[in-house]
Amino acid sequence: MTDLRIELFGITFKNPIFLSAADHTHSVEQIKKGIDAGAAAVIPKTITNYVGMQDSETVTNYRVINSDFKNADGKIERGYSFISRGGPMKSPQSGWLEKLGELQKYARERDAHIIGSIWGDIDWMVETAKKMEEIGLSAIEIDAGCPHLDGRRYVDGFTEFAEEEQRIRGLETIVKAVNIPVIYKVPVGLVSDMSALILSLKDMGFAAATMTNRHLGFMPDIETGRPFMDTYFGIGGSWMLPLTLYNVFAARLVDRDFVLIGSNGAANGEDAIRFLYTGASAVQLCTTVMINGYGIVKRIISDLEKHMNAQGFKNVREMVGMAADRAYTLQDLKDHKRYANVDRTKCVGCGKCADRCPWNAIQIIDRKAVVKRKEPIDYRDYSLSGCVGCGLCTSLCPTSALNLQDL
Repeated sequence: MTDLRIELFGITFKNPIFLSAADHTHSVEQIKKGIDAGAAAVIPKTITNYVGMQDSETVTNYRVINSDFKNADGKIERGYSFISRGGPMKSPQSGWLEKLGELQKYARERDAHIIGSIWGDIDWMVETAKKMEEIGLSAIEIDAGCPHLDGRRYVDGFTEFAEEEQRIRGLETIVKAVNIPVIYKVPVGLVSDMSALILSLKDMGFAAATMTNRHLGFMPDIETGRPFMDTYFGIGGSWMLPLTLYNVFAARLVDRDFVLIGSNGAANGEDAIRFLYTGASAVQLCTTVMINGYGIVKRIISDLEKHMNAQGFKNVREMVGMAADRAYTLQDLKDHKRYANVDRTKCVGCGKCADRCPWNAIQIIDRKAVVKRKEPIDYRDYSLSGCVGCGLCTSLCPTSALNLQDL
């Protein structure tokens, strides 16, 4: 019998699917929708004490664009991008904390959890974290990437730091101030040394790291000469999944026991599975919920369960890091020599492989592709022609006549 439950930092979650802190979790009604859809945890929109980011004014813009950077017009393809200028973070003076306490009761009745999200001055975060613990929240996430970072200083009440070490400085004070788990949400693009970051977070007592916040983007509209949404923006979408997964992979290489939570790129159940295989123990959803509605949560959980049954997994923990732990080292890659093999019954002699081969290893002879192999000793010399098993031809062949084989 498949068991979707997973224990993280002393808390048992009924499944590994969470909703992240964003505009789809900024109200009581939205949070209840996420819980009712089956999410094991919901992280309400971040609260802050930065005056310039509190909810006195709303500046929010969204657009879904396709792979040609045109408006999607309701046709959501796999390579879409969701670009946004998110709404302001909430002010704790709005009575929001009290509402979160009530929502935690609602969540627990449905075997779910509320995880608070904060970012601001250290002393303020310490006091707010204590209040979140008092009202019964299960954990706290430090949203260090909010607001979106661009390395500039602002004059409206907050400062954006350009270096990761500045973002984490002093945060151990928050960890030590509460007895509930504290999670660090990693700002994408600032981590120059993943090993140093993960080891620092672990040393500071953080329970987990969320990998990662959104990227920043900029895109001109060539018809108007103006930027999309009038300025730079946060950008998400399933196309960026490999980028996020690399961060998860790199963090797992540092410490396999440190809990990682995936965020940024999961559009469906298959993507959630990819996060788990890479080393995330749970997956946060945002863009896919905003585009597809809260029903996508149920579908993702259902697809995960079906996959586990089909593959014979008894629990989620068996999946976590499976692919990451099988990744080759550089020496493995050097030792694993391959070459392209031609299935002559499928080859139509179109010549695409010969024309594109970077190693001058393929010729068309009698309307069939012929591959020149390299001797193992010749793999050391890139200047010598011959197949090195790069695999480009296998992707370009229109009839799947080429495949890689071990030398």
